[in-house]
Amino acid sequence: MGLGDAIIADCWDRGDNLGGGNVWYHTLSERYSATTGQELFVTGWTYGAYVDGNAAFHAGAVPEC
Repeated sequence: MGLGDAIIADCWDRGDNLGGGNVWYHTLSERYSATTGQELFVTGWTYGAYVDGNAAFHAGAVPEC
């Protein structure tokens, strides 16, 4: 994700550790404002370490699923 891009996550859960912890965000949409201006409403799981270094998880900003 680039600067200004974001995801909308409704909760987190534990999953595979890809080298930065085992936190995964359940993602409801993806916003690519830095490149294309698109918002994609595709649900799935996003690796927390790649999104924000697990910051929302550690801050308690996203509840556990």
